[in-house]
Amino acid sequence: MPTHALLLLLPIALTSVTVGLMLPQMWRSCWRGQTAGLSTAAVWLSPVSCGAWLTYGVLMHDGVQMGINLACGLMHLAVLMAVLRGQPGVRQRASLMRSLPIPAAGLVVVMALVGAGACGWSSPASTAGLVGLAATAISMSSQLPQPWVLAQMVHSRRRCGVASADVSGISLGRYRLALVSSALWITHGVLLGQAATVASSVLSITATSVVLGYVAAITRRQRALRHSNTLGLLPAHHGPTEVVLQAA
Repeated sequence: MPTHALLLLLPIALTSVTVGLMLPQMWRSCWRGQTAGLSTAAVWLSPVSCGAWLTYGVLMHDGVQMGINLACGLMHLAVLMAVLRGQPGVRQRASLMRSLPIPAAGLVVVMALVGAGACGWSSPASTAGLVGLAATAISMSSQLPQPWVLAQMVHSRRRCGVASADVSGISLGRYRLALVSSALWITHGVLLGQAATVASSVLSITATSVVLGYVAAITRRQRALRHSNTLGLLPAHHGPTEVVLQAA
């Protein structure tokens, strides 16, 4: 396909897939109230990440970046509100003190870089590049907590820890679409020479693949334990196996 045709079709595909990937998660968390299994750190960082990429899009005069990250940022905020409403512990002071410093620092860095550019302390190109690096760092930070939470579930030493692991708040549809979205963002970044976009999207594919792999591992263990429990192979003190995984 000619490059000019690809540049015309790519924004449509990016908008459809990237905005669409949040719809299954919103349905699960906002309408059905299911937030169990979601990483609190990732939920806080995701709107900040979208805000940083929105700023990058403004500086690069990239309408695709601006439109998509504005829409996704609002949807991530909706999911954050659902988590705050559904998990009272997230609103406690101790939890906020653990969760807020990194998102707040990310916001301060981006605002400082934009302010430095507005004051003429750095050129527009340098400002855009630095904001792109900051956005990449924030995006990377937002991608890592969810795989870590699932890794702790999978590698738990307590057998019944996996059996009762509640990941009902994780939409598998969202993460499957995220693989497609990241591949499209890599293409977008390569065509426009945006190294920050490419680097962030490569990490996103990696983290998303890990999340899907861990959820699949949890599912297999829960099914195996449920089957063993049905056959009476588990000791009585283990109790019934609770399978709570649901896929959008």
